[in-house]
Amino acid sequence: GSQVVRAAATTLQPTRFWNGAEAKQESSPLSEGFAAVTSFGSSFSQRRCFSTPAKTSRDGVVGHPIDFDVNSKIEGNESQIVTIALEPGQVLRAESGAMMYMTDGVIMNTTTGGGLSDGFKRMMTGQNFFISDYTYEGSPGTKGYVALGTDFPSKIIRLNVEDYGGKLVCQKGALLCCSHTINIEMEFTRTMTGGFFGGEGFILQSLTGEGDVFLKAGGTLIRRDIEPGEQLR
Repeated sequence: GSQVVRAAATTLQPTRFWNGAEAKQESSPLSEGFAAVTSFGSSFSQRRCFSTPAKTSRDGVVGHPIDFDVNSKIEGNESQIVTIALEPGQVLRAESGAMMYMTDGVIMNTTTGGGLSDGFKRMMTGQNFFISDYTYEGSPGTKGYVALGTDFPSKIIRLNVEDYGGKLVCQKGALLCCSHTINIEMEFTRTMTGGFFGGEGFILQSLTGEGDVFLKAGGTLIRRDIEPGEQLR
């Protein structure tokens, strides 16, 4: 099939694709004074054009961001799962052992995510020592799917870290999966009484970086926005 993109002839620029392919400009005798960019051939038309550049994680993993608005689906009631669609060039980072199934073409790479210190740091926040990165190596224009579940009956919620000032503080072991540019850090309770009697211990889980996270939590989930100076007891 062919695909035609029209733009003003004075401002038309070549389009750069993630795999290095470049569209060619061709003149067209259109009465409106527009130029047409036409791509022919099924292999060319299937190439994926990413609107955002590739990003590198702190441990050196390179990949394009996943559009979770269209490529993620949370299913279930009391015990939920999340299914992520991957395109070539994208990376999904998930807790080791959370994978329920993955389709053909999906590759799982399990590492310490930066070294022994990073692995032990994740263990202190309730995660596994290892972390898994999922990529898809199928044909351009196709998708691979990864389904992830929890180790206990839980609900799954998706949040964008940048919407919360670039940092989310969660209970231990809350992270299920995330963008590959999310970092897992240790967060300490501010008071001794909070650590002893708060029920969460002295070490919490801090999620920083860019992108989205999928968190798991048992029971009913509610959202409460705290006003400046307000306290919950």
